[in-house]
Amino acid sequence: MLKCPKCLSEHIIRCSYTESGKQRYLCKDCMFRTVNPIGLNYSDPAINSENVNKKIKKSLRKKRWFITSAQNATPIFEKAYDSIKQWCKANDGTLIVIPYRYRNPTSIFSDNDYEWWDERIVKHLVDKRVKLCNNLVLLGDIKVVPTALNPLTGIEGFTGSDSCILGHPHYQLRSVATRAGDMPKLMSTTGSITLPNYTNSKAGKVGDHHHTLGGVVVEWDGEYFHMRHVSFDNDGSFIDWDTLYKPDDVEDAPRVESITLGDLHQWWVDKDVDKATFGKIIPELRPKHVFIHDAIDSYSVSHHHRNDPFLKCAKHKHGLNNVRNEIKDLVEFLKERMDDDIKYHIVPSNHDDHITRYIKETDWRNDPENADFYLETALHMLRGTKVVQGGVSTPRPFDYWMNKYLPEVDIIPRDSSFELLGVEHGFHGDQGPNGARGSTMNLSKVGVKVTKGHSHCAEVKDGCYSVGVMAPKMAYASGPSSWTTSHVILYANGKRTHVHIINGRCRG
Repeated sequence: MLKCPKCLSEHIIRCSYTESGKQRYLCKDCMFRTVNPIGLNYSDPAINSENVNKKIKKSLRKKRWFITSAQNATPIFEKAYDSIKQWCKANDGTLIVIPYRYRNPTSIFSDNDYEWWDERIVKHLVDKRVKLCNNLVLLGDIKVVPTALNPLTGIEGFTGSDSCILGHPHYQLRSVATRAGDMPKLMSTTGSITLPNYTNSKAGKVGDHHHTLGGVVVEWDGEYFHMRHVSFDNDGSFIDWDTLYKPDDVEDAPRVESITLGDLHQWWVDKDVDKATFGKIIPELRPKHVFIHDAIDSYSVSHHHRNDPFLKCAKHKHGLNNVRNEIKDLVEFLKERMDDDIKYHIVPSNHDDHITRYIKETDWRNDPENADFYLETALHMLRGTKVVQGGVSTPRPFDYWMNKYLPEVDIIPRDSSFELLGVEHGFHGDQGPNGARGSTMNLSKVGVKVTKGHSHCAEVKDGCYSVGVMAPKMAYASGPSSWTTSHVILYANGKRTHVHIINGRCRG
């Protein structure tokens, strides 16, 4: 938003041009004229603004965009550029490149002229702020140094409640809390099409380590946008959804390795999310593995309800206080959706452990509804408790009942690893290093790539990807929400992306 530099009014309009051709602005409140209103989007002198305006007009006529970024005085990944052209041709899309700058006196590319851009992407450069479609803004006017560790920090409010895309070679994704009824707000960086080109310093080495060759695919279905990250392979190819794009060809992609679903909380799964997940995404992508977090909510025996007499009465009235029924409902839910060709895994999660806490902390004599369940479970836990290195181990009751009712589902043990294509899938995210509470931040530092749940928010921080939730509304989560209905796909080439479901839609 432009403001008058004299009275700070936002009632600024274009009025005329100076003799040198600069745009002049008029403040309608104080009648002050200026060529430099506050908030003016200054163009990069090395980039032809006329070409940028043409590119913007062309882009706004499209419904699909491939968005990446490029560094000055640095060559592009040529094979990836050819693959992008294949994508644009197959999808009637257009390439948008957000420029960023970095002065590197030790550049391995010997040209000392820092004002050039690779000639193949010059016509695709956009260095202005553009609203691509409803609820999505391209922040082409913001240049963040490529060595920034958290490029999205500080710009949360720049686009109001609209989502935004920032040009930067370090992949990051965050969801930002919005009001009830507003669209989820996502903030994403792009990855880069230019090769790594950093100084021989700590900041430069860190930037080089996190440099990601890739981009963001955006589809517009006329009402909602749909965003996915893509990463280039060494041969310049990339996978988007079920298609492999090569420098000289387009073909069906290999079968998806896995999908990690947003936290299930089965009793509260949204019907539209359920239909999109098990009726479209999984049938289309045919993943080899499906990982489920917080499979059960444990609402029937949640310790959070112990001191709320009104809630307990409502649970009794509506049949929501029987834990065996809740487990059986989960079993039936999974049985109806499972496929013999797909292996389902349940990741140990904190809501599963609510049942453990219920057995340890309550008296079965005060809960006749669940007395039989309690006694059988407690006996199993008692007989299975054993001394191990460093203390005592007690079996998890949720695992016992799932193995009894649905043995074909794999229950990953707590504190164990499940790695696919170099990505760890065995962490829920509630437990962090050394007994600390888990988070995307601290799990991004464990030295391996991680796909986790727990936070209910789509997020990417370095090598840690966090899924959303399949139950977008929970009674305990009041106020502005950053929850998203998002899954994480692991492609056959080891690259990952989020797929976001908005009102039952996941693609444009």
